[in-house]
Amino acid sequence: MRFLDIRRMVVSLVDLPSFVEQEAGVSVTGMGDDKAKCLCPLHGDSLPSFSMTRHEDGWGYKCFGCQSTGTVVEFFKEYYDVDDTRIAMEMICEKLDLDDEMDVVKAALDNFAIVDSDAGKSIGALHMMAAYRCQNLIRQSTTLDVVRWVNKAYREMNTALEVGDYATIEMVSDRACEMLDDIVHK
Repeated sequence: MRFLDIRRMVVSLVDLPSFVEQEAGVSVTGMGDDKAKCLCPLHGDSLPSFSMTRHEDGWGYKCFGCQSTGTVVEFFKEYYDVDDTRIAMEMICEKLDLDDEMDVVKAALDNFAIVDSDAGKSIGALHMMAAYRCQNLIRQSTTLDVVRWVNKAYREMNTALEVGDYATIEMVSDRACEMLDDIVHK
């Protein structure tokens, strides 16, 4: 199982509006079954700028005030100042008492770590591959959304490289590859 698949599993299990309301203590208002908004718990907000939308594989968010975007994983990492994506996913499962899912996530992440070390991959090599994929992505698409995503991805990868967070770099690399495939096959 790829790291991105494990991450998707965690994202699909969490109802982000309920999670944000419970964790941050903000009042979330629904705008239908697939949309919700609230005051952004990530910055001082006077008007509801934190918008959440349900997609086919789980909830995502965007704050129109501080420009933060992502899923429950990114929200958790930013809200609780957690650098490691693996730890964030395990903590999300713990907080929501997802015992069975937490066992699956932990086993998959443990297996992922073993595969990584057995393959002898270095984090530096993965970082270079992810950067190369991001460069190809920019060459293929010059839309502002792609450029912003790549800029954010570079910042995340550089931070991950400093702390040895192999999982975040692989996630960026996988996502860049998926985005490139989408552009090429359109």
